Amino acid sequence: MMHTGASDNFPKAKIRNDLGLRDCTRRQCDVNGRRCKRKYVLDIVLVFGLRFLLILCMGCIPSTSEIEPFGEVRKPISQSSINGLGIHQRMWESAGARVSISRSLTPRLGDADTIVLVGQSYAPLGIEARYWLEEWLGEKAGRTVVYFGRDFNAALERHRETIAQQTLADQADARVEMARLELAEQQARLRVIPESTFCGWFFMSTDRPLAKHTEFDGPLAAELETKKASWRTGIVLLPPSPDLIENEPSWIRNPSSAVAPNFLPFDYDEEEDDYFQSTWSPSEYSTPDDWEAAFEELPKVTELMNAADGTPLIFQLSDEVYYPGSQILIVVNGAPFLNGGMVYPFFQKVSASLIERCQPSSKVVLIPFEESGIAVSNYQEPDPKISGLEMLLIWPLNAVMIPAVILGVIVILRLMPILGRPQSMPLDRSSDFGSHIEAIAQILRDTGDEEYANKMVHQYTSRVRGETFSTATKKVNAPPSI
Repeated sequence: MMHTGASDNFPKAKIRNDLGLRDCTRRQCDVNGRRCKRKYVLDIVLVFGLRFLLILCMGCIPSTSEIEPFGEVRKPISQSSINGLGIHQRMWESAGARVSISRSLTPRLGDADTIVLVGQSYAPLGIEARYWLEEWLGEKAGRTVVYFGRDFNAALERHRETIAQQTLADQADARVEMARLELAEQQARLRVIPESTFCGWFFMSTDRPLAKHTEFDGPLAAELETKKASWRTGIVLLPPSPDLIENEPSWIRNPSSAVAPNFLPFDYDEEEDDYFQSTWSPSEYSTPDDWEAAFEELPKVTELMNAADGTPLIFQLSDEVYYPGSQILIVVNGAPFLNGGMVYPFFQKVSASLIERCQPSSKVVLIPFEESGIAVSNYQEPDPKISGLEMLLIWPLNAVMIPAVILGVIVILRLMPILGRPQSMPLDRSSDFGSHIEAIAQILRDTGDEEYANKMVHQYTSRVRGETFSTATKKVNAPPSI
């Protein structure tokens, strides 16, 4: 340490105390060392506590439940949800197709080869949307529209299969929960379609009992290995046939007493409306004349796969007048499409066969629609693409970015002064003469003792710099050079 030569009247300890510099004895160092160790332990507890809270919060997020949305097509839910279509989308991509998602029927679909309609409720497709899709099929040969029913719920199937794996004490509660979920599904269906009716591309039969089919026939079944396979059905989509004209719904047989589903009436003017919502409504066939007219010009039906009792599972619609060379594929339910059904090899093969029948398809568009219907627009809609932070939720970026974000939060918390690891503060060197000058200047400023200031300057120049008192005085009193 460089001594300043402070006199007894101005002790060194006073200057060091004012500078914030205090001598550290061994005892004080031991105390500070224990204090740093204690802070280090607290830092470790803090970090592990934060990690535990993050894991706990992630564990508290509800996992895929039985009431999750049906037919989810947006990532990442489409991949994680048991009722999503993530696996089906990957199968299209493996076949060489580019898969996109649209919420409406627009001219942007002009370059698509296949459209997969994903009904997220029990409501069928509205008549305006059906007309639009038939016109789209007729614009170019080789196009395909795929439609599957809402009847199959993969979450219910999983719940039903896991009941037997539970203990006897839990099976009773599981069956009660299963009954509650089935009742909720039944109420959702009755609210939309209370009874069987004709929906243009198929006749929706709602009065059939639940069935589990294990034997199949038809051209598509001959291509598949159907051993140890089962397909559950409830609501059945029957191919359009003139024989079904006798199955009129109650709101047509007895319009005064029947209560039809509550939907918007069918009122559409193609020349005036550039954007409208196509919603299924019983007013599509609200009179006996409308009902009979709906069965006059029916498309050609080709049954591709049936159950052993004749229940149609997959059939094809074609029309050489309205959409020659194109087709509509109707599947009874979403078992070959949803993630929960795709875990079975049988449904994987069914899905692969359906994709093969849609080839060649370079672009596939998935269009989800709910009870409110599907939008039909004549405006050119921009192609929605994943951008911004949404890209971080797509595989494989989500496997890297999500842990990186969590780790970054922990690092930031560690670096915060109030939460981070204790660090040594930078100390001023005791040999730095500038610190002594600043301390003396501060003292002189507070006291205003000019005589003591001159004395300290003379003492420094004589002891440190080796100058005489008279020379230092001249230099101090000398005017500044110009």
